[in-house]
Amino acid sequence: DGAVLPRLVASICRRVGLTDDKFDVSGLYGPGCLVRGLYIANSTTERDILEALARFYQFNAFESEGKLKFSMSINTKTISVPGDSLVLKDDRTYPVTITRKQEIDLPKSVKLTYLDELNNFQAATVDGQKATGNAQNVISFSFPIVAEAPYVRALGITMIHQAWRAREYGDLILPPSYAKVEQGDGLF
Repeated sequence: DGAVLPRLVASICRRVGLTDDKFDVSGLYGPGCLVRGLYIANSTTERDILEALARFYQFNAFESEGKLKFSMSINTKTISVPGDSLVLKDDRTYPVTITRKQEIDLPKSVKLTYLDELNNFQAATVDGQKATGNAQNVISFSFPIVAEAPYVRALGITMIHQAWRAREYGDLILPPSYAKVEQGDGLF
């Protein structure tokens, strides 16, 4: 069986004292939202649980309109911002500064440890690898979450691709007309 992700996240929010009007889990939906099992040690905090769930199920949490909101990363709202509407900082020639991480600082592989549903809930580890490039880093995550190897392997590959896609990021200032842009929104 298992729990549906939004109900589990709502339950955790209530455990820390949030009332239903202070959080919104309506953005947590989709075919991968079944939590098959979760191991919670006595020393595990609710924040630790939410962070593990967010990384494993690929969702974001952010504050908006006085609420803690949760939404699947794949459903990120994107907003088009024309370049001529950006604000120049005092010391810049261009309104956007692009930073690119060096390839050597990016992961070559990801090791994910999880609770293997098909092996009596024993800890298991799978690898996700990037076939090209000069990266040497290996990043590891341990999830107290029950899953099956094919899902976790796909998650590892996804995490590597996300890290490589996020190697370039920008710094910019939006004008007041974009005051509705929130954390969790994507800009292009």
